[in-house]
Amino acid sequence: MKDVVLVAGGSGLVGQVLTEVLLANGYKVNWLSRNPANVRAPKGVKTYGWDADNYSIDTNAFDGVSIVVNLAGQSIAGKRWTKEYKNKILQSRVNSSLTLIKGLEESGAQLDLFIGASAVGYYGMKLSNHRFAEDDLPGNDFLATTCIAWEKNYEKFYKHSKYVSVLRFGLILSGKGGFFPKIEKSFKLGFGVSLAPGNQIMSIVHIEDVVRFIFYLIQNPEKSSVYNVVSDIQPTYDEMAKTIAKHFGKPLLPFRVPVWLLNLFLGEQHKMLTTGVAINNDKLKNAGFNLKYFRLVDALQNLI
Repeated sequence: MKDVVLVAGGSGLVGQVLTEVLLANGYKVNWLSRNPANVRAPKGVKTYGWDADNYSIDTNAFDGVSIVVNLAGQSIAGKRWTKEYKNKILQSRVNSSLTLIKGLEESGAQLDLFIGASAVGYYGMKLSNHRFAEDDLPGNDFLATTCIAWEKNYEKFYKHSKYVSVLRFGLILSGKGGFFPKIEKSFKLGFGVSLAPGNQIMSIVHIEDVVRFIFYLIQNPEKSSVYNVVSDIQPTYDEMAKTIAKHFGKPLLPFRVPVWLLNLFLGEQHKMLTTGVAINNDKLKNAGFNLKYFRLVDALQNLI
């Protein structure tokens, strides 16, 4: 009999695709939701209530569960980064993991595997020629300190799980959400434009490869560790804009949107688009995982 997997953030971008893969491979799936009676979960998925802001959780969610995947957290691209929204981004990540710990303690459940999401923002929003690996030091900006706090809480899961994995996701390529549909919109309107400075590295990863790697760890829990989950495809923003323009057969305007203008409209959040560093994914590949997408054009064709 296949394991029962509890997914926090199951209705999100990655969670929905992961759930489809788990169900298709015979796993049972539980979701956590603020509104379990109203959430649209796939057939066969059991939903249980939780409120991470108040550290409350239905401990029945852990019945028979041997694997927990935590994908919960406020979207970093959802709104302008006001002081209030930045606090929501941070607290949603910290509180979700603490609430899961509380649920494990109260239910007495012991896991075979815990997988927790993090991000390559751990290394900081900057421009650098260094290729960052898992043992590099973190940055000190907002995203970095958020990831540090996020990952610090994951250390508590070693008391409750045989294996623990922390996945630092790059920018996830999906046609259904995340950053790409926002970039794609201008090209569909008739033209595209790059963003200054143009040489910022976009450490991207196709959503299919993200889900495939999570599933790989579920099948091979002994390979658990901290991983940079990024593709070999790491174009500059200029290169990505040119590839998207060519794909749509649209012109790319001969200038870049300046940083000061992006800062005016987006505030601190503009650094997500105007900075970027190369990320080392050797550890992921050395663990025996084979990425599916090696060319940007192939990844885009699978989205658009």
